[in-house]
Amino acid sequence: MDILEPPLPSDAVRAAIERSTNFSRELYKLLPETVSLPPLVDGDGHCIVGSAGMRLRLSISSALFSSALDHHVALIVLLRNNMRSSAFALLRTIFDSVWRGAWAAYVASDSTLDEFFAGRYDPKPASVIKLLEERHGLAPVLSRIYSQGWSAMSAFTHGGSLQVQRWIGDAVIEPQHSDAELHEVLHLADRLAFTACVLVLDIGGVQRDDLTIIAKKFFDESAG
Repeated sequence: MDILEPPLPSDAVRAAIERSTNFSRELYKLLPETVSLPPLVDGDGHCIVGSAGMRLRLSISSALFSSALDHHVALIVLLRNNMRSSAFALLRTIFDSVWRGAWAAYVASDSTLDEFFAGRYDPKPASVIKLLEERHGLAPVLSRIYSQGWSAMSAFTHGGSLQVQRWIGDAVIEPQHSDAELHEVLHLADRLAFTACVLVLDIGGVQRDDLTIIAKKFFDESAG
């Protein structure tokens, strides 16, 4: 049994990687350089009720959305260097950062956020995503990805059967991820990165009309 280098990606995959690279650059141009946190005290030096909780909420959610955007870039870099298994393993990490960030921003209580930040609470995706869509009105992007891809994303992240199967060929050990799968992972990662960008702008109170233009430009192209 031979252990070989993975085959080079096709021209179509290289073009998709380049499109996702340009997409990521456009998203980063929209992000604010800083996130404004509410003051803890008023002009007279008195504590502002609820301010500390709001600062923690903004800090945690901003950190998670920013992590998702960084992971999106890392996934693209990995695919550019033909490291398919590692790229596939990052997809669930991006997804987790987005739904956790939305949970922290919109539905978590102050006490639960304290517990989460201290490492004593772990929210569950199914219940969180349901709350986000039913109570906050979040578009059903996350629920579709969860229902259709959670098992596969987890398998690729945690060395499950799907990841193992993609390494075993005809008497060779090499990545076997198909072009169709590479395209799908890039498309999902782009969707999640766009969601992270939309939400981090929303919690920061930043209006960007460019979001609609970017979505039409890149998602229409990828769909076609």
